[in-house]
Amino acid sequence: RVRYRVVARMANQASYRRIDLQEAVEKGIRARKDRNWEFAEEHALEFWVTALPTEILLGLRLTDAKMRRHDEKRVQLPAALRPAAAAALVWLSRPRPTDVFLDPMCGSGTLLIERGEAGRYKQLLGGDISEQAVDAAQVNIGIRYQPITIQQWDATSLPIEAATVTNVAVNLPFGQQIGSPEENRSLYPSFMRELARVVRPAGRIVTLTGDTRNFERTLERNAAFQVLQRFDVMVLGRTARVYAIERK
Repeated sequence: RVRYRVVARMANQASYRRIDLQEAVEKGIRARKDRNWEFAEEHALEFWVTALPTEILLGLRLTDAKMRRHDEKRVQLPAALRPAAAAALVWLSRPRPTDVFLDPMCGSGTLLIERGEAGRYKQLLGGDISEQAVDAAQVNIGIRYQPITIQQWDATSLPIEAATVTNVAVNLPFGQQIGSPEENRSLYPSFMRELARVVRPAGRIVTLTGDTRNFERTLERNAAFQVLQRFDVMVLGRTARVYAIERK
């Protein structure tokens, strides 16, 4: 017997209810002949189904609840990424041993930690405009993942030499818990101009944002970047988009 449960989420209004979606997927799983499927609330495989405006996404959860946050003693900040989400962004940055990896808005340091866990690198660079965030990142990282530099800075004016960064992953302000769409309208263009300066040609940039309107507008007006992939995702109940970008 294979024990399973289904978690359904709705990213848009529809003519059916969330429970209808959940029950339809459960029925489809039970109808399979390859296993003896048994519904269970605990200790079960979790199928996550998300209804988007034009498609249905069905995934299998590979981690238990403990993996949402690797270490509950770490300092947490509002809008912090969960480790699993941060690891996905790092993976999209295509980690290599020669990486000079940058998180210019590092918050509590989750992306830096996940890059450290992902394998060898040349250098980790992180910072944030918030002194509280920098302190949190330094506490969370401690003496691990050397060589690493974490400092307070303005992400639109980085103390980094031109064309020295190979990879970037960043959780941008969504304009909800942190910042606003009006602030992002000026922040995003200034920030991406600075990335164009510090990232070397063919460098990889991975961004996460819920303010897709402002970010798309920014990309349209900056010829230094090519968008390789876009992924629509749900982050803590909010719709967002991941961009994999190359510095031309």
